[in-house]
Amino acid sequence: MSLMAVVFIATGGPTALTGNLITSPPSTTRGNLVFSLLVFPSAGFTSVLQLAVTGNVFVGLTSLSVITRVDAVAPLNTWVPFNSNN
Repeated sequence: MSLMAVVFIATGGPTALTGNLITSPPSTTRGNLVFSLLVFPSAGFTSVLQLAVTGNVFVGLTSLSVITRVDAVAPLNTWVPFNSNN
């Protein structure tokens, strides 16, 4: 069994994930990706409003690179530059 943080974001209000250390143990099974954080906005992954994911340290993969911000241009249009991934 893999342990990971999973966040489902419902519409209707602002959400913030800040200042966390989220680690996932390495996978011992070949071909499996290990995620430390998966974020699922209920409205989809593009043009997300009222979400802040900043100041976190992740050990493992995240879904932050596919969640785009409407108020910024590349490379700041995802939440990747605002967090550390080791």
